[in-house]
Amino acid sequence: MKGKAAGGSHLTLVESVRQDRKKRLTIFDQTYIERRGRQVREHTFELTFRTLPIPLFTKRLEKAGFAIEAVLGDYRGGPWDERADVWIMLARRL
Repeated sequence: MKGKAAGGSHLTLVESVRQDRKKRLTIFDQTYIERRGRQVREHTFELTFRTLPIPLFTKRLEKAGFAIEAVLGDYRGGPWDERADVWIMLARRL
């Protein structure tokens, strides 16, 4: 992702995502690159999230007052299965 920041800087975000399936973790490695003229600064960090199994996640949503409308396995609306790299859950508040 690229864009401009206040003050005329150019920002670039470089992101990669990996999973540790045994530990149920999703790890985002991110680097923001800020260019202002000839000066370049990089800010690198990592975000780690616990990945819950879908049945547990749906139970938590339902307990919180949501109805599950769909579980998708990609960003194009394809069905979810155990091999999917992503999952998207569509829910509405009851």
